[in-house]
Amino acid sequence: MNLYRQTLILVKQQLSLEWRYKYTAGSVLMHILVAVFITFLSFKVMDRPTWNSMYWLILIFTTLQGISKSFIGTGRGSYLYYYQLVKPDSFILGKMISNAILMMILSLCCLIAYTLLMGNYMQMPGRYIITILLTSTGISIVYTLISAIAGKTDNATLLMPILSLPVIIPLILVGIKASKKAMDGIETNSIYTDWAVLLVLDIAVMWLGVVLFKYLWKD
Repeated sequence: MNLYRQTLILVKQQLSLEWRYKYTAGSVLMHILVAVFITFLSFKVMDRPTWNSMYWLILIFTTLQGISKSFIGTGRGSYLYYYQLVKPDSFILGKMISNAILMMILSLCCLIAYTLLMGNYMQMPGRYIITILLTSTGISIVYTLISAIAGKTDNATLLMPILSLPVIIPLILVGIKASKKAMDGIETNSIYTDWAVLLVLDIAVMWLGVVLFKYLWKD
């Protein structure tokens, strides 16, 4: 079975498991709604920079719980089972792609809830959404890779934020920069450069995850 077919099967399996056991995604959605509601109660008047900053804060800290559980708590028996059936490249790619899809759905749900309560400050909603999807994809890939590394240790919960922060900061900075341009309605082609940077970072982290996971797979 080739790499593409194995990856596709694993993506379908992960998404079906997420659909069957909805408590993880449900808890993340609950955290999002609570965070948005608290923001609504705290800010009676909000300008565009504050609106944009609060959205990113809510998105990052509420979705960390759901995406970071990819490998934490996975037993050795599960690794041995997959070790006999699939290649390490297919396994980590399946995890990354399924988590990216889940992260994009959560990001859009967060944006909808946030817009309904806090108002719509986006001058270019289409560009803003594209920026969110590219950035959230990168964040989910980083969380998946760091979860695979931290899951091999005894202090996985502590190591997750420490290891992921240096990698996520460049993604967040570029994402905030591009989203601010979309929010302000600035007609400039520089946002396409930001999208290209986000895409390159996403691909680079994914490639790095595939390379590094081979060594974790043998452990």
